[in-house]
Amino acid sequence: KMSFLGLFKHKKSSTTTKAKDKVQEPTTSHSKTDLALSESATTRQTWKSGPITAIVIGCGQRGRCYSEYALIRPNELQIVAAADPRATARSYMSRTFGLANDAVFEHWQPLVEKGRIADAAIICTQDQQHLEPCQACKRLGCHVLLEKPMACSPLDCARLVHREWLSEPDQLMVICHVLRYLPAVRKIHQFIRSGQLGRLCHVQHTEPVGYAHFAHSYVRGNWRNEAGSAFSLLTKCCHDVDLICYWMPSRCSRVSSFGSLVHFRPEEKPEGAAERCVDCSVEKDCPYSAVKAYIFPGVWSPAAFVDREACNGDHAKYQQLVEEAVKTGPYGRCVYNCDNDVCDHQVVNMEFDDGATASLTMMAFTEAVCVRSSVFYGTRGELRWNGASYGDTALTMYEFASMDHMHVPVGLGPEGDNQEAPPAGSGRMRGHGSADFFLAQAFVRALLKAKDSAEAGGDTAGSSLAELQRELNDSTLYGHLVAFAAEESRKRGTVVSIGEYIDSVMSRLDEDC
Repeated sequence: KMSFLGLFKHKKSSTTTKAKDKVQEPTTSHSKTDLALSESATTRQTWKSGPITAIVIGCGQRGRCYSEYALIRPNELQIVAAADPRATARSYMSRTFGLANDAVFEHWQPLVEKGRIADAAIICTQDQQHLEPCQACKRLGCHVLLEKPMACSPLDCARLVHREWLSEPDQLMVICHVLRYLPAVRKIHQFIRSGQLGRLCHVQHTEPVGYAHFAHSYVRGNWRNEAGSAFSLLTKCCHDVDLICYWMPSRCSRVSSFGSLVHFRPEEKPEGAAERCVDCSVEKDCPYSAVKAYIFPGVWSPAAFVDREACNGDHAKYQQLVEEAVKTGPYGRCVYNCDNDVCDHQVVNMEFDDGATASLTMMAFTEAVCVRSSVFYGTRGELRWNGASYGDTALTMYEFASMDHMHVPVGLGPEGDNQEAPPAGSGRMRGHGSADFFLAQAFVRALLKAKDSAEAGGDTAGSSLAELQRELNDSTLYGHLVAFAAEESRKRGTVVSIGEYIDSVMSRLDEDC
Protein backbone atom coordinates (compact mmCIF):
# COMPACT_ATOMS: atom_id res chain seq x y z
CA LYS A 1 0.00 0.00 0.00
CA MET A 2 1.04 3.60 -0.40
CA SER A 3 2.40 5.12 2.77
CA PHE A 4 2.26 8.62 4.20
CA LEU A 5 5.80 9.86 3.75
CA GLY A 6 7.23 11.93 6.56
CA LEU A 7 3.94 13.02 8.11
CA PHE A 8 4.66 15.39 10.97
CA LYS A 9 8.08 13.98 11.83
CA HIS A 10 9.01 16.73 14.26
CA LYS A 11 12.16 16.83 16.36
CA LYS A 12 11.61 18.10 19.86
CA SER A 13 14.13 20.67 21.04
CA SER A 14 16.18 19.77 24.10
CA THR A 15 16.57 23.45 24.99
CA THR A 16 14.19 25.02 27.50
CA THR A 17 14.54 28.73 28.24
CA LYS A 18 13.23 30.00 31.54
CA ALA A 19 11.27 33.20 31.08
CA LYS A 20 11.05 36.13 33.45
CA ASP A 21 9.12 39.21 32.31
CA LYS A 22 8.72 38.02 28.74
CA VAL A 23 9.11 34.58 27.31
CA GLN A 24 12.24 34.47 25.19
CA GLU A 25 12.17 33.51 21.56
CA PRO A 26 12.25 29.73 21.05
CA THR A 27 15.54 28.50 19.69
CA THR A 28 14.00 25.96 17.34
CA SER A 29 13.22 26.77 13.74
CA HIS A 30 10.02 26.36 11.76
CA SER A 31 9.27 22.96 10.30
CA LYS A 32 10.59 22.22 6.84
CA THR A 33 7.29 23.22 5.26
CA ASP A 34 7.11 26.53 7.14
CA LEU A 35 10.66 27.43 6.25
CA ALA A 36 10.22 26.58 2.60
CA LEU A 37 7.16 28.76 2.37
CA SER A 38 8.32 31.70 4.43
CA GLU A 39 12.09 32.05 4.22
CA SER A 40 11.86 34.63 1.43
CA ALA A 41 8.71 36.31 2.67
CA THR A 42 9.87 38.51 5.53
CA THR A 43 11.46 41.15 3.29
CA ARG A 44 10.44 42.93 0.14
CA GLN A 45 12.13 41.35 -2.85
CA THR A 46 12.67 42.15 -6.48
CA TRP A 47 11.99 39.10 -8.60
CA LYS A 48 14.08 38.64 -11.71
CA SER A 49 11.56 36.46 -13.51
CA GLY A 50 8.59 38.81 -13.35
CA PRO A 51 5.17 38.03 -11.84
CA ILE A 52 3.59 34.61 -11.55
CA THR A 53 0.61 34.42 -13.89
CA ALA A 54 -2.61 32.80 -12.71
CA ILE A 55 -6.08 31.85 -13.86
CA VAL A 56 -9.00 31.94 -11.42
CA ILE A 57 -11.71 29.26 -11.48
CA GLY A 58 -14.58 30.24 -9.22
CA CYS A 59 -14.76 33.99 -8.66
CA GLY A 60 -16.89 34.29 -5.55
CA GLN A 61 -15.69 35.74 -2.25
CA ARG A 62 -12.76 33.35 -1.85
CA GLY A 63 -11.61 33.53 -5.46
CA ARG A 64 -11.70 37.32 -5.38
CA CYS A 65 -9.88 37.35 -2.07
CA TYR A 66 -6.80 35.44 -3.23
CA SER A 67 -6.85 37.26 -6.57
CA GLU A 68 -6.52 40.61 -4.79
CA TYR A 69 -2.91 39.75 -4.06
CA ALA A 70 -2.32 40.75 -7.69
CA LEU A 71 -3.63 44.23 -6.89
CA ILE A 72 -1.41 44.55 -3.81
CA ARG A 73 1.73 43.00 -5.33
CA PRO A 74 1.40 43.35 -9.13
CA ASN A 75 5.12 42.63 -9.49
CA GLU A 76 4.50 39.19 -7.98
CA LEU A 77 1.12 38.02 -9.34
CA GLN A 78 -0.89 38.75 -12.48
CA ILE A 79 -4.39 37.43 -13.16
CA VAL A 80 -4.68 36.52 -16.85
CA ALA A 81 -8.04 34.72 -17.14
CA ALA A 82 -11.08 33.73 -15.08
CA ALA A 83 -14.11 31.46 -15.17
CA ASP A 84 -17.40 31.70 -13.27
CA PRO A 85 -21.02 30.86 -14.20
CA ARG A 86 -22.31 34.19 -12.84
CA ALA A 87 -22.27 37.20 -15.14
CA THR A 88 -21.70 39.61 -12.24
CA ALA A 89 -18.61 37.67 -11.11
CA ARG A 90 -17.19 37.61 -14.63
CA SER A 91 -17.82 41.34 -14.97
CA TYR A 92 -16.03 41.99 -11.69
CA MET A 93 -12.96 40.00 -12.74
CA SER A 94 -12.86 41.65 -16.16
CA ARG A 95 -13.20 45.13 -14.70
CA THR A 96 -10.83 44.64 -11.77
CA PHE A 97 -7.99 42.86 -13.54
CA GLY A 98 -8.37 44.31 -17.04
CA LEU A 99 -9.26 41.00 -18.66
CA ALA A 100 -10.32 40.95 -22.30
CA ASN A 101 -13.56 39.28 -23.32
CA ASP A 102 -11.73 36.21 -24.62
CA ALA A 103 -10.06 35.76 -21.22
CA VAL A 104 -13.31 35.47 -19.25
CA PHE A 105 -15.34 32.26 -19.36
CA GLU A 106 -18.71 31.03 -18.14
CA HIS A 107 -17.37 27.53 -17.46
CA TRP A 108 -13.92 26.30 -16.50
CA GLN A 109 -13.67 23.64 -19.23
CA PRO A 110 -13.25 26.09 -22.16
CA LEU A 111 -10.64 27.93 -20.13
CA VAL A 112 -8.44 24.88 -19.57
CA GLU A 113 -8.96 23.84 -23.20
CA LYS A 114 -6.90 26.88 -24.14
CA GLY A 115 -3.90 25.05 -22.71
CA ARG A 116 -1.37 26.21 -20.17
CA ILE A 117 -1.76 29.96 -20.42
CA ALA A 118 -0.58 30.63 -16.84
CA ASP A 119 1.87 29.41 -14.24
CA ALA A 120 -0.82 28.70 -11.66
CA ALA A 121 -4.55 28.21 -11.11
CA ILE A 122 -6.55 29.54 -8.16
CA ILE A 123 -9.53 27.19 -7.74
CA CYS A 124 -12.38 28.37 -5.51
CA THR A 125 -15.43 26.60 -6.89
CA GLN A 126 -18.05 25.07 -4.61
CA ASP A 127 -16.72 22.17 -2.54
CA GLN A 128 -18.10 19.34 -4.65
CA GLN A 129 -16.63 20.96 -7.77
CA HIS A 130 -12.98 21.01 -6.63
CA LEU A 131 -11.78 17.69 -7.98
CA GLU A 132 -12.23 17.93 -11.76
CA PRO A 133 -10.82 21.43 -12.39
CA CYS A 134 -7.91 20.64 -10.08
CA GLN A 135 -7.13 17.47 -12.03
CA ALA A 136 -7.45 19.33 -15.33
CA CYS A 137 -5.10 22.12 -14.25
CA LYS A 138 -2.58 19.62 -12.95
CA ARG A 139 -2.52 17.91 -16.33
CA LEU A 140 -1.84 21.26 -17.95
CA GLY A 141 1.24 21.61 -15.77
CA CYS A 142 -0.14 24.41 -13.57
CA HIS A 143 0.58 24.88 -9.91
CA VAL A 144 -2.68 25.07 -7.94
CA LEU A 145 -3.98 27.01 -4.96
CA LEU A 146 -7.11 25.06 -4.00
CA GLU A 147 -9.79 26.23 -1.55
CA LYS A 148 -10.46 23.87 1.35
CA PRO A 149 -11.66 21.18 1.65
CA MET A 150 -9.69 19.60 -1.17
CA ALA A 151 -12.59 17.22 -1.90
CA CYS A 152 -15.77 15.95 -0.25
CA SER A 153 -14.90 12.26 0.13
CA PRO A 154 -11.83 10.57 1.63
CA LEU A 155 -11.27 8.59 -1.55
CA ASP A 156 -11.30 11.70 -3.73
CA CYS A 157 -8.85 13.42 -1.36
CA ALA A 158 -6.47 10.46 -1.51
CA ARG A 159 -6.90 10.20 -5.26
CA LEU A 160 -6.10 13.87 -5.74
CA VAL A 161 -2.87 13.63 -3.77
CA HIS A 162 -1.56 10.17 -4.59
CA ARG A 163 -2.86 9.59 -8.10
CA GLU A 164 -2.38 13.13 -9.33
CA TRP A 165 -0.03 15.48 -7.52
CA LEU A 166 2.64 13.19 -6.10
CA SER A 167 3.17 11.83 -9.62
CA GLU A 168 4.35 15.30 -10.68
CA PRO A 169 6.67 16.44 -7.89
CA ASP A 170 7.68 19.69 -9.60
CA GLN A 171 4.10 20.97 -9.48
CA LEU A 172 2.80 22.54 -6.31
CA MET A 173 -0.71 22.14 -4.91
CA VAL A 174 -1.48 24.15 -1.77
CA ILE A 175 -4.78 23.76 0.07
CA CYS A 176 -6.12 27.00 1.56
CA HIS A 177 -5.69 26.11 5.21
CA VAL A 178 -5.09 29.79 5.79
CA LEU A 179 -4.88 29.58 9.58
CA ARG A 180 -1.52 27.81 9.33
CA TYR A 181 -0.07 31.08 8.08
CA LEU A 182 -1.11 33.24 11.03
CA PRO A 183 1.89 34.55 12.98
CA ALA A 184 0.38 33.38 16.28
CA VAL A 185 -0.27 29.89 14.93
CA ARG A 186 3.33 29.53 13.80
CA LYS A 187 4.60 30.93 17.08
CA ILE A 188 2.60 28.27 18.93
CA HIS A 189 4.16 25.59 16.71
CA GLN A 190 7.62 26.92 17.57
CA PHE A 191 6.86 27.39 21.24
CA ILE A 192 5.64 23.83 21.76
CA ARG A 193 8.86 22.52 20.24
CA SER A 194 11.05 24.86 22.28
CA GLY A 195 10.36 22.84 25.42
CA GLN A 196 9.21 25.82 27.46
CA LEU A 197 5.82 24.22 28.09
CA GLY A 198 7.49 20.99 29.07
CA ARG A 199 5.72 17.96 27.69
CA LEU A 200 2.50 18.91 25.92
CA CYS A 201 -0.36 16.89 27.43
CA HIS A 202 -3.55 18.41 26.02
CA VAL A 203 -4.87 21.03 23.60
CA GLN A 204 -8.34 22.54 23.94
CA HIS A 205 -9.40 24.35 20.76
CA THR A 206 -12.71 26.13 20.12
CA GLU A 207 -14.20 27.39 16.87
CA PRO A 208 -17.11 29.75 17.63
CA VAL A 209 -18.90 29.87 14.29
CA GLY A 210 -21.30 32.65 15.28
CA TYR A 211 -25.08 32.41 15.34
CA ALA A 212 -25.66 34.69 12.31
CA HIS A 213 -22.81 33.13 10.33
CA PHE A 214 -24.13 29.62 10.93
CA ALA A 215 -27.69 30.55 9.94
CA HIS A 216 -26.37 32.24 6.78
CA SER A 217 -23.95 29.57 5.57
CA TYR A 218 -25.03 26.29 7.16
CA VAL A 219 -28.82 26.63 7.40
CA ARG A 220 -29.85 28.83 4.45
CA GLY A 221 -26.63 28.81 2.44
CA ASN A 222 -24.38 26.70 0.26
CA TRP A 223 -23.09 24.44 3.04
CA ARG A 224 -26.45 23.59 4.60
CA ASN A 225 -26.63 19.89 3.68
CA GLU A 226 -24.32 17.01 2.89
CA ALA A 227 -25.94 16.28 -0.48
CA GLY A 228 -24.99 19.71 -1.80
CA SER A 229 -21.65 20.04 -0.04
CA ALA A 230 -20.39 17.94 2.90
CA PHE A 231 -20.70 17.62 6.68
CA SER A 232 -20.01 20.79 8.65
CA LEU A 233 -16.89 19.51 10.42
CA LEU A 234 -15.23 19.19 7.01
CA THR A 235 -16.55 22.36 5.37
CA LYS A 236 -16.12 24.59 8.42
CA CYS A 237 -13.46 23.00 10.59
CA CYS A 238 -11.14 20.90 8.44
CA HIS A 239 -8.53 23.59 8.94
CA ASP A 240 -9.08 23.44 12.72
CA VAL A 241 -8.36 19.71 12.62
CA ASP A 242 -5.36 20.56 10.45
CA LEU A 243 -4.17 23.13 13.03
CA ILE A 244 -4.25 20.62 15.86
CA CYS A 245 -2.33 18.06 13.79
CA TYR A 246 0.15 20.81 12.84
CA TRP A 247 0.72 21.80 16.46
CA MET A 248 1.02 18.34 17.97
CA PRO A 249 4.50 16.73 18.03
CA SER A 250 3.16 13.26 17.15
CA ARG A 251 0.46 11.73 14.98
CA CYS A 252 -3.17 11.25 15.89
CA SER A 253 -3.85 7.60 16.70
CA ARG A 254 -7.53 7.53 17.71
CA VAL A 255 -10.52 9.83 17.39
CA SER A 256 -14.06 10.03 18.70
CA SER A 257 -16.76 12.60 18.02
CA PHE A 258 -20.22 13.63 19.18
CA GLY A 259 -22.68 16.18 17.87
CA SER A 260 -25.93 16.70 16.02
CA LEU A 261 -28.38 19.19 14.58
CA VAL A 262 -30.37 20.20 17.64
CA HIS A 263 -31.96 23.54 16.87
CA PHE A 264 -32.57 24.36 13.20
CA ARG A 265 -35.33 21.80 12.80
CA PRO A 266 -39.09 22.06 12.07
CA GLU A 267 -40.02 20.94 15.60
CA GLU A 268 -38.11 23.93 17.02
CA LYS A 269 -40.12 26.43 14.98
CA PRO A 270 -41.84 29.02 17.19
CA GLU A 271 -45.62 29.06 17.26
CA GLY A 272 -46.98 31.45 14.67
CA ALA A 273 -43.78 31.58 12.62
CA ALA A 274 -44.20 31.97 8.85
CA GLU A 275 -42.35 30.37 5.96
CA ARG A 276 -40.46 33.58 5.23
CA CYS A 277 -39.08 36.17 7.62
CA VAL A 278 -40.71 39.14 5.86
CA ASP A 279 -44.15 37.60 6.51
CA CYS A 280 -43.47 36.40 10.05
CA SER A 281 -45.38 37.68 13.09
CA VAL A 282 -42.59 36.62 15.48
CA GLU A 283 -39.71 37.92 13.35
CA LYS A 284 -38.79 40.70 15.78
CA ASP A 285 -38.18 38.17 18.56
CA CYS A 286 -36.22 35.75 16.38
CA PRO A 287 -32.40 35.97 16.58
CA TYR A 288 -32.11 34.30 13.17
CA SER A 289 -34.38 36.71 11.28
CA ALA A 290 -33.20 37.34 7.71
CA VAL A 291 -34.53 40.89 8.03
CA LYS A 292 -32.19 41.51 10.97
CA ALA A 293 -29.35 39.70 9.29
CA TYR A 294 -29.38 41.44 5.91
CA ILE A 295 -31.59 44.56 6.01
CA PHE A 296 -31.75 46.18 9.44
CA PRO A 297 -29.58 46.35 11.42
CA GLY A 298 -27.73 44.11 8.98
CA VAL A 299 -25.50 41.87 11.06
CA TRP A 300 -24.32 39.71 8.16
CA SER A 301 -23.19 40.51 4.64
CA PRO A 302 -25.58 39.59 1.79
CA ALA A 303 -22.61 39.25 -0.57
CA ALA A 304 -23.49 35.59 -1.19
CA PHE A 305 -26.65 36.55 -3.07
CA VAL A 306 -26.23 40.22 -4.08
CA ASP A 307 -23.07 41.53 -5.71
CA ARG A 308 -22.48 45.02 -4.29
CA GLU A 309 -19.73 45.79 -6.78
CA ALA A 310 -22.10 45.15 -9.68
CA CYS A 311 -24.22 48.07 -8.44
CA ASN A 312 -21.40 50.51 -9.24
CA GLY A 313 -21.81 52.44 -6.02
CA ASP A 314 -25.59 52.83 -6.31
CA HIS A 315 -26.55 52.12 -2.70
CA ALA A 316 -30.31 52.46 -3.31
CA LYS A 317 -30.13 49.85 -6.06
CA TYR A 318 -28.07 47.57 -3.85
CA GLN A 319 -30.52 47.88 -0.96
CA GLN A 320 -33.44 47.18 -3.30
CA LEU A 321 -31.76 44.00 -4.57
CA VAL A 322 -31.09 42.83 -1.02
CA GLU A 323 -34.69 43.41 0.04
CA GLU A 324 -36.02 41.61 -3.01
CA ALA A 325 -33.71 38.65 -2.38
CA VAL A 326 -34.87 38.38 1.22
CA LYS A 327 -38.50 38.45 0.07
CA THR A 328 -38.17 35.81 -2.64
CA GLY A 329 -34.83 33.99 -2.42
CA PRO A 330 -33.45 31.14 -0.28
CA TYR A 331 -31.76 33.49 2.18
CA GLY A 332 -35.13 34.83 3.31
CA ARG A 333 -36.46 31.45 4.41
CA CYS A 334 -37.36 30.59 7.98
CA VAL A 335 -34.37 28.77 9.50
CA TYR A 336 -36.71 26.10 10.84
CA ASN A 337 -38.03 25.22 7.37
CA CYS A 338 -34.83 24.79 5.36
CA ASP A 339 -33.40 21.64 3.84
CA ASN A 340 -30.39 21.68 6.15
CA ASP A 341 -29.00 18.59 7.84
CA VAL A 342 -25.46 19.41 9.06
CA CYS A 343 -24.49 19.53 12.73
CA ASP A 344 -24.89 22.82 14.55
CA HIS A 345 -22.52 21.69 17.29
CA GLN A 346 -19.85 19.01 17.44
CA VAL A 347 -16.92 17.94 19.59
CA VAL A 348 -13.92 15.93 18.43
CA ASN A 349 -11.62 14.11 20.83
CA MET A 350 -8.18 13.11 19.58
CA GLU A 351 -5.48 10.89 21.08
CA PHE A 352 -1.90 11.02 19.80
CA ASP A 353 0.92 8.51 19.61
CA ASP A 354 2.83 10.13 22.49
CA GLY A 355 -0.18 9.95 24.83
CA ALA A 356 -1.23 13.58 24.44
CA THR A 357 -4.87 14.43 23.76
CA ALA A 358 -6.77 17.25 22.09
CA SER A 359 -10.37 18.41 21.91
CA LEU A 360 -12.03 20.51 19.22
CA THR A 361 -15.39 22.20 19.78
CA MET A 362 -17.39 23.58 16.86
CA MET A 363 -20.31 25.67 18.09
CA ALA A 364 -22.95 27.57 16.11
CA PHE A 365 -24.48 29.43 19.04
CA THR A 366 -21.87 32.07 19.84
CA GLU A 367 -21.52 35.83 19.81
CA ALA A 368 -17.93 35.60 18.51
CA VAL A 369 -17.58 34.85 14.82
CA CYS A 370 -14.72 32.48 13.99
CA VAL A 371 -12.41 34.03 16.60
CA ARG A 372 -10.74 30.82 17.60
CA SER A 373 -9.15 30.26 20.98
CA SER A 374 -6.88 27.55 22.30
CA VAL A 375 -5.33 26.40 25.56
CA PHE A 376 -2.17 24.29 25.61
CA TYR A 377 -1.52 22.32 28.78
CA GLY A 378 2.10 21.30 29.36
CA THR A 379 3.98 19.85 32.31
CA ARG A 380 5.82 23.16 32.92
CA GLY A 381 3.09 25.64 32.09
CA GLU A 382 -0.14 26.63 30.38
CA LEU A 383 -0.25 28.63 27.14
CA ARG A 384 -3.38 30.49 26.00
CA TRP A 385 -4.15 31.90 22.56
CA ASN A 386 -6.94 34.48 22.40
CA GLY A 387 -7.38 34.24 18.62
CA ALA A 388 -5.42 37.39 17.74
CA SER A 389 -3.11 37.18 14.74
CA TYR A 390 -0.12 38.85 16.37
CA GLY A 391 0.87 41.35 19.05
CA ASP A 392 2.10 41.32 22.62
CA THR A 393 -1.13 39.91 24.08
CA ALA A 394 -2.06 37.20 21.58
CA LEU A 395 -0.34 34.50 23.62
CA THR A 396 -0.08 34.30 27.39
CA MET A 397 1.76 31.70 29.43
CA TYR A 398 1.52 30.78 33.10
CA GLU A 399 4.81 29.21 34.18
CA PHE A 400 4.43 26.76 37.05
CA ALA A 401 7.97 27.08 38.44
CA SER A 402 7.96 30.87 38.75
CA MET A 403 4.19 31.17 39.21
CA ASP A 404 4.27 34.09 36.75
CA HIS A 405 1.93 35.10 33.96
CA MET A 406 3.90 36.20 30.89
CA HIS A 407 3.09 37.41 27.41
CA VAL A 408 4.67 35.61 24.49
CA PRO A 409 5.39 38.27 21.85
CA VAL A 410 4.20 37.55 18.32
CA GLY A 411 5.73 39.87 15.78
CA LEU A 412 5.56 40.65 12.08
CA GLY A 413 8.07 41.69 9.48
CA PRO A 414 11.80 40.97 9.35
CA GLU A 415 12.03 40.81 13.16
CA GLY A 416 8.95 38.65 13.53
CA ASP A 417 7.84 35.13 12.82
CA ASN A 418 5.97 35.51 9.58
CA GLN A 419 5.52 37.54 6.43
CA GLU A 420 5.05 41.28 6.20
CA ALA A 421 1.59 42.54 7.08
CA PRO A 422 -0.83 43.40 4.28
CA PRO A 423 -0.86 47.11 3.51
CA ALA A 424 -3.71 49.35 4.59
CA GLY A 425 -6.71 49.21 2.30
CA SER A 426 -6.09 45.61 1.24
CA GLY A 427 -9.76 44.73 1.70
CA ARG A 428 -10.60 41.05 1.51
CA MET A 429 -6.99 40.04 2.11
CA ARG A 430 -7.36 40.98 5.77
CA GLY A 431 -9.79 38.08 6.23
CA HIS A 432 -9.00 35.47 8.89
CA GLY A 433 -6.75 37.95 10.66
CA SER A 434 -4.82 38.60 7.43
CA ALA A 435 -4.09 34.87 7.06
CA ASP A 436 -5.57 35.06 3.55
CA PHE A 437 -2.82 37.51 2.60
CA PHE A 438 -0.10 35.46 4.29
CA LEU A 439 -1.18 32.31 2.43
CA ALA A 440 -1.33 33.99 -0.96
CA GLN A 441 2.06 35.56 -0.36
CA ALA A 442 3.62 32.26 0.69
CA PHE A 443 2.25 30.42 -2.36
CA VAL A 444 3.26 33.09 -4.86
CA ARG A 445 6.72 33.61 -3.41
CA ALA A 446 7.52 29.91 -3.29
CA LEU A 447 6.81 29.81 -7.04
CA LEU A 448 8.75 33.01 -7.69
CA LYS A 449 11.77 31.66 -5.89
CA ALA A 450 11.68 28.45 -7.93
CA LYS A 451 11.08 30.38 -11.15
CA ASP A 452 14.03 32.70 -10.49
CA SER A 453 16.26 29.74 -9.74
CA ALA A 454 15.20 27.92 -12.90
CA GLU A 455 15.73 30.96 -15.11
CA ALA A 456 19.16 31.46 -13.54
CA GLY A 457 20.10 27.93 -14.50
CA GLY A 458 19.95 26.58 -10.96
CA ASP A 459 19.31 22.89 -10.44
CA THR A 460 17.57 23.18 -7.06
CA ALA A 461 14.23 24.67 -8.11
CA GLY A 462 12.57 21.38 -9.01
CA SER A 463 13.91 19.51 -6.00
CA SER A 464 12.85 22.23 -3.54
CA LEU A 465 9.32 22.30 -4.94
CA ALA A 466 9.20 18.50 -4.95
CA GLU A 467 10.18 18.34 -1.28
CA LEU A 468 7.68 21.03 -0.36
CA GLN A 469 4.98 19.39 -2.47
CA ARG A 470 5.42 16.02 -0.81
CA GLU A 471 5.31 17.36 2.73
CA LEU A 472 2.43 19.78 2.15
CA ASN A 473 0.20 17.24 0.46
CA ASP A 474 0.92 14.41 2.87
CA SER A 475 0.18 16.59 5.90
CA THR A 476 -2.89 18.16 4.30
CA LEU A 477 -4.31 14.79 3.27
CA TYR A 478 -3.62 13.47 6.76
CA GLY A 479 -5.63 16.28 8.38
CA HIS A 480 -8.52 15.74 5.97
CA LEU A 481 -8.62 12.02 6.72
CA VAL A 482 -8.64 12.67 10.47
CA ALA A 483 -11.71 14.87 9.91
CA PHE A 484 -13.42 12.13 7.87
CA ALA A 485 -12.56 9.59 10.58
CA ALA A 486 -14.07 11.88 13.23
CA GLU A 487 -17.32 12.11 11.30
CA GLU A 488 -17.37 8.33 10.92
CA SER A 489 -16.97 8.08 14.69
CA ARG A 490 -19.89 10.45 15.22
CA LYS A 491 -22.17 8.54 12.90
CA ARG A 492 -21.16 5.07 14.08
CA GLY A 493 -20.90 5.91 17.77
CA THR A 494 -17.48 4.34 18.17
CA VAL A 495 -13.81 5.21 18.57
CA VAL A 496 -11.99 5.11 15.23
CA SER A 497 -8.36 4.07 14.81
CA ILE A 498 -6.67 6.56 12.46
CA GLY A 499 -4.17 3.98 11.22
CA GLU A 500 -6.90 1.50 10.35
CA TYR A 501 -9.01 4.21 8.76
CA ILE A 502 -6.14 5.41 6.56
CA ASP A 503 -5.32 1.83 5.57
CA SER A 504 -8.94 1.28 4.51
CA VAL A 505 -8.94 4.44 2.37
CA MET A 506 -5.65 3.53 0.70
CA SER A 507 -6.87 -0.04 0.07
CA ARG A 508 -9.96 1.33 -1.64
CA LEU A 509 -7.74 3.60 -3.70
CA ASP A 510 -5.65 0.61 -4.79
CA GLU A 511 -8.81 -1.29 -5.71
CA ASP A 512 -10.15 1.74 -7.58
CA CYS A 513 -7.13 1.60 -9.86
